[in-house]
Amino acid sequence: MAGWLTRHPDRLTDDQARQLKEIPARCPALDRTAQHVRAFAELMNTRQGRNLDQWMTRVKADDRSFRRYVP
Repeated sequence: MAGWLTRHPDRLTDDQARQLKEIPARCPALDRTAQHVRAFAELMNTRQGRNLDQWMTRVKADDRSFRRYVP
């Protein structure tokens, strides 16, 4: 699943895209983590590093362990 989250959506097969929607829907914590990963990938893919502080603030505000990866 990690590979699917970091891959550009256009490069997913239909089955992978379907599973990427279904799996996080079963677990709120995984869904939030997936949202953070996708948002980070979007920042990097569109070269919007200037918005990194906002992304970090959102991750830190989350109540899950993903925030430990953000300084």
